[in-house]
Amino acid sequence: MALTAKIRTRDGWAIPHAVVTVTDTTGTQILRTQADQNGTIHDTTPLTPGPYTVIITAVGYTPTAATALVTASGHAHLGTHTLTRQG
Repeated sequence: MALTAKIRTRDGWAIPHAVVTVTDTTGTQILRTQADQNGTIHDTTPLTPGPYTVIITAVGYTPTAATALVTASGHAHLGTHTLTRQG
């Protein structure tokens, strides 16, 4: 997998259909994908090694951003990201 991540609430619940947008250092969108029913991202789009900005959004939650470093293998494992309810 080129990009893997888990999207969760503060209580550990999955956030299905969360959207992950990946941009390069110039701000150009490279990838946009959606979490499955388990709040998991598994996207096989190959990525060029280097730094990227990852923006995670979901309806009813505050967006979050992180930096991802894609390795020479073209993979980036983002780990678990926690979104906070808006309001």
